[in-house]
Amino acid sequence: MNKHTPGTWTVETHCGHPHIEIRAGTQRLAYMQDHLSQSKPNAFLIAAAPDLLSALRSITDMIQAMYHVEGKYITSAKAAIAKAEGREGE
Repeated sequence: MNKHTPGTWTVETHCGHPHIEIRAGTQRLAYMQDHLSQSKPNAFLIAAAPDLLSALRSITDMIQAMYHVEGKYITSAKAAIAKAEGREGE
């Protein structure tokens, strides 16, 4: 599994301008500077990625343990997890 920078990731804006940083502690993970209305929502989605991945893993494991199923939703969840881990197509 590829290792990503551990969360918590945060979004910071500067001076009301479209300068957006995604940070993990003191480390800058990404910096966006543009005038697109999608920049801030995209930044929040990126910052939430570690939490979303963790939640998806937990939910997938719980459903499989409880119901012993491998339906389309579990398959889809596993594909999303693999994509997030850089294992897409395995």
